[in-house]
Amino acid sequence: MVLQSIDNKLSLIERDGQFFLMHGHAVLMDTIHTSSEKTMANLCCIDIGKNARILIGGLGFGYTLKQVLDIAPDDAIVYVAEINKDIINWNLSVLYMINGHCLNDHRVIVINDDVQNILKSKKFDYILMDTDNGSNNIIAYDTNAKIYSPSGIKAFKDVLNKNGRIAYWGIADDLNLLKNLMKEYDRIEEFKVDSYNYHSLSRYSILIAQK
Repeated sequence: MVLQSIDNKLSLIERDGQFFLMHGHAVLMDTIHTSSEKTMANLCCIDIGKNARILIGGLGFGYTLKQVLDIAPDDAIVYVAEINKDIINWNLSVLYMINGHCLNDHRVIVINDDVQNILKSKKFDYILMDTDNGSNNIIAYDTNAKIYSPSGIKAFKDVLNKNGRIAYWGIADDLNLLKNLMKEYDRIEEFKVDSYNYHSLSRYSILIAQK
C-alpha cells in the first residue's frame, strides 16, 4: 500500500505490516523504531502534574502522543500541531489501530497548522518537538527551519511557563541546535537513545532544555 499526500511531499508506505513515512526516498519515521519517542515524552514530562498544558509539534505516527497520554493526568490538555492534513487523516483511518485512536482522547486538541503559529496565544508546561529528523538532517517543510534558529528557539522559550521544558528529537547529534539552545537556556541535557528491532540498532538524540 502506498498513499501520497496532497502536497506530494510525503508518502505513507505499508510493507509486511509495518508503516513508513517517506520524504522522497528518505524515511522520516516508521513503526519499527519507536522507543525514542516514548523516552522523549518520559524525560520531558518527568514531573508532570495537575492541569498540565502540553504542546506536541508533529503528530507523525502518534507514539509521542500516546506516551504523553499514558503519563498525563486526566485534567491535562495536550495540543498536537500537525501541518499536514493527510497525516491527521491517515491516523484516523489506516493508522487508527497504531495510535490514531489517541486523537479521540478527551484531553487531546489536534490543530492542522504549523506548530509555530500555535505560539501566539497559549502558554505551556511542556513542549515536545518531533517535527523533523533534526536541524541538520531532513526538514520536511521549509518553514520548519526557523524552529531551530535562534529566533525560533526564543519564540518557543517565551511560551514556556516557569520551569517548563522543551524537548527536541533528532536522528543524530545536532551541534548546531545545541549551540543555539545554549544562547537561551542554562539548563540543557542531551540523551542518547538506542532503539532496537529484530535486525538493527538505531541511535537517536534528545535535547531537553528547561526554562
